[in-house]
Amino acid sequence: MSLAMSAALCFTLASCTNDTNGQAAEPSSRTTTSSTSAVHGHATPIHIKIGDRTVSATVRDTPTGAALLKQLPRTLEFEDLNGAEKVAKLPKELPMKGMPEGDNPKVGDLGYYAPWGNLVLYYGDVDYWDGIARIGRIDSSDLAAISGQSGDFTATVAR
Repeated sequence: MSLAMSAALCFTLASCTNDTNGQAAEPSSRTTTSSTSAVHGHATPIHIKIGDRTVSATVRDTPTGAALLKQLPRTLEFEDLNGAEKVAKLPKELPMKGMPEGDNPKVGDLGYYAPWGNLVLYYGDVDYWDGIARIGRIDSSDLAAISGQSGDFTATVAR
C-alpha cells in the first residue's frame, strides 16, 4: 500500500472515533457547539454554601458566566428536577450571546437554563436540551453535598 493511501486510511479511521476513548463516535442529528469553546482563557472560582457545607466551583469566562458573577452573592432556593439536577430561579435572566443553542451537560457542570432563567447544578446525567448553557464546573469531590439534598434547600452562591 502506498504511503499516501496509508495516511488517508489512518485519517479516515481517526475521524470515525472520538478523541477521549477511541470508541466509535455516536452519530448526531444535531450540530452542537460545546460551551467550553466559548471560554476565553480563565474561570472565576465561586463557592456554594449549603447548610454547613461549602461546595467549590468555577464560572467560565463567557458573557453568560460574567452576568451570573454580577448577581453574586445571592441566596437561592433550589429544588430537585428529575433526580439529576438542582435548579434555582435567578432574579435576572442571563444573556445567551455567544452560547450554543443548547447543550448536553455532564455530571458536575454548572449550567443556566435560559427558558426558565434557572441556575442549574448537574449531579446526574441529562441529555441535550435547547436552552441549556454550560457556564462552569462544580468540584466533583463536592457533588455529594448537592445530590444528598432530598428536598428543597437554600444555598448561598458567592465569589
